[in-house]
Amino acid sequence: MADDVASVKEHIQRLADELAREPFEQIEAANGREEQFTAPSGRSWRLKIKTYWNRTDEAGPARKMDVTVAAYGPKGWRSWWPYRASARQSAPD
Repeated sequence: MADDVASVKEHIQRLADELAREPFEQIEAANGREEQFTAPSGRSWRLKIKTYWNRTDEAGPARKMDVTVAAYGPKGWRSWWPYRASARQSAPD
């Protein structure tokens, strides 16, 4: 189980980082997307991607997009809280 959790955490962080390097249009298009990830043990995890503009920047209008990937464990898994990873992309000047 610990190997599953480690591989899931690594996968969702890599997915968030890769998505944050994409153009804004592709990041926005990924919002709400769901994927499946199969851990080395064969357990299947459900991944949910959420993207949004970060409007907390004091310098003016939204200049960044945030990407969050949540991994929900297999049915019957003890924890119902998902593992999460996030990344941020800055807008070009």
